[in-house]
Amino acid sequence: MPESVWDYPRPPRIEPSGRRVRVVLGGAVIADTIRAHRVLETSHPPVYYAPLEDVAPGSLEPSRGPGSFCEWKGEATYFDVVGGDGRRVERAAWTYPDPTPAFEAIRDAVAFYPGLMDECTLDGELVEAQPGGFYGGWITSEVVGPVNGPFTAFAPTDAAFAKVSQATLAALAKNKAKLRAVLLNHGVKGKVTAAQAMKLHSAKTLEGKALSIRVGGGKVIVGGATVIKPNVTACNGVMHVINKVLIPDS
Repeated sequence: MPESVWDYPRPPRIEPSGRRVRVVLGGAVIADTIRAHRVLETSHPPVYYAPLEDVAPGSLEPSRGPGSFCEWKGEATYFDVVGGDGRRVERAAWTYPDPTPAFEAIRDAVAFYPGLMDECTLDGELVEAQPGGFYGGWITSEVVGPVNGPFTAFAPTDAAFAKVSQATLAALAKNKAKLRAVLLNHGVKGKVTAAQAMKLHSAKTLEGKALSIRVGGGKVIVGGATVIKPNVTACNGVMHVINKVLIPDS
């Protein structure tokens, strides 16, 4: 059954998969499991975490360099993956040795970047890698939605979300179609910097509506929201932090 990446939640959700996850490098099976968990997050294809017990012994070695931090899952550490031919792919997998309580199920489980492996399959279907060098989503035929990028995202601050009425939030929580429309209204196809936006009068959102753009006080104003932090670089585009949630008209 098709799944839209824009129907996935934020904060992300973790769930048992039950699908057969298989990872191959250098002719060797690195991981083979039906006990994986997957993490689902808005606008991203699923990420699959294989139990460490189902990863081939000797195929993982701690990576050099820093880890990374996820506000939902905690601190991640990275592995180099060693294939059957002796090839070593640096920082090709990661794990959460001490995850937050909500993600306890993936403690020590291992996720692999499919684009860095020779082959990753899900129930026998060859996986396509999520574009970019940071996120490790697995794209299959059942995953739909714009995931290839690049994109421009307009990201409201926590203070902006706090200004949305409880009635509106409750209504969105009950209506998945309207919630999806709000999420898509904060994205534009292509990478649009603040300097480029200043030359535009509008842009078409991923939801299909025209988002007005103007300049006021030297700042970009999109759909009535002011860009307070422009040009935050991401692996699949650029993000502009705004001071208002862009809820489209019905």
